[in-house]
Amino acid sequence: MKSKLLAAALAASILPACSSEANSLEDKSPEEIAAYILFGMEEDQWEVTGGTMMMAVRNAKPLHMVLAAQNKAARFDLVETAVNMSDGCRFTTTVKDTTRSPDFKRGTFAVDFSGLSAVRLDTVSNGKVFAYLDGAKIQCVDSDEGFCEFFNADTAVTGEWRWRYDFREHETESRQAQMDETVTYFKANICKPST
Repeated sequence: MKSKLLAAALAASILPACSSEANSLEDKSPEEIAAYILFGMEEDQWEVTGGTMMMAVRNAKPLHMVLAAQNKAARFDLVETAVNMSDGCRFTTTVKDTTRSPDFKRGTFAVDFSGLSAVRLDTVSNGKVFAYLDGAKIQCVDSDEGFCEFFNADTAVTGEWRWRYDFREHETESRQAQMDETVTYFKANICKPST
C-alpha cells in the first residue's frame, strides 16, 4: 500500500514537468517568445558530427542569446541575438552573425507584431528555412554598409525573415505546428489586439 501511495505521489510530482507546449510558453518571457518567433532560438543543445551545438541565454533582461558550436578543443560563438520589448507588440532586435556571407554581419531591427496574423516556415532551395511574418512590420534601423537600405526597400515589404537558427526546422511540419501554437499564445497573451 505504501509503495502505491509513493508511486502516486511521484507520478503527481513528475506529470506537471511533462506539461504541454502551452504551459512551457507560460514560463517564457515575452522576449523569449519573440526570439523563438524571429530566430527559432530557445535554450537547447544537441549533438552534431564532431561536437555539440547549443543555444544559451547569456542575459535575461534584455534577452541576449548565443548560438555556439563546441568541440573538444574550443567553443565558437556563431550568432548572437538581443531582443528587447518596447511594448506588448513592439520589439527591437540585434543580430550579429559570423556564419553569413560578407554582405551581412550585424543589424538592428524594429519589429511591430501588432498586425501579425501568422508565421509561415518555408524551406528554400539550399535547405535553409526562412520565415514569413504575415502582417508584421519589420524595419532595419542600423546595419553594416548599406544593408538597411536593401532590406527596407525589398525584404521588409514581403515579410520575409531570413535569420532562422533552429537547425531542426527541416522537420517543417512539426516545427510549423509549434510555431502556430506560439503565435496563437503570443497574440492572446502578449501582443493583444487593442479594444
